[in-house]
Amino acid sequence: MFGAINILLNKPFSIWDYVRINWVTWTVKDIGLSYLTIIDKLWHQVMIPNEVIISNNVENFSIRENRRTDFSIWVAFWTSLEKMQEWVLIIEQILNEEVEKWDIWKYRVNFDMFWEFSLNIQATYFSLLNDSIDEYVKQKEKINLEIKNRFKNAGIDMAFPTRELIIRKES
Repeated sequence: MFGAINILLNKPFSIWDYVRINWVTWTVKDIGLSYLTIIDKLWHQVMIPNEVIISNNVENFSIRENRRTDFSIWVAFWTSLEKMQEWVLIIEQILNEEVEKWDIWKYRVNFDMFWEFSLNIQATYFSLLNDSIDEYVKQKEKINLEIKNRFKNAGIDMAFPTRELIIRKES
């Protein structure tokens, strides 16, 4: 009973909000006196006791202003400095186009690190398409396809995990 009162007074979420509880993501279907009824990604209905809800962290994704997206692109080691700079610029241009349409709030792209089989470019952007997961996923797909297309046109090779084996004959 205390759990239901706590949830109703504090209002950490509402019906149909998208929340994460105990590192699992759910959609809230109903807030009852004893249980919270949620729907998982397979549309299974699950009932969680309110005491579990108030004793765990609850993240409400529905009330956030933006969605953060991080990704890395692995570039082949033999890529020249000029091509690396071009690659970063291409990603920045694509993300800037989304900023100009007010679909992205801000972004960051940089040559991040030397990895064991690649040079890594790290990108982060904050999507303003928060009302619908479908819109957000389509935006990510559009950005990824555009990156792949522009890299192909620029002749830039993405890396894949490789190892070089050197065999020496010892005397």
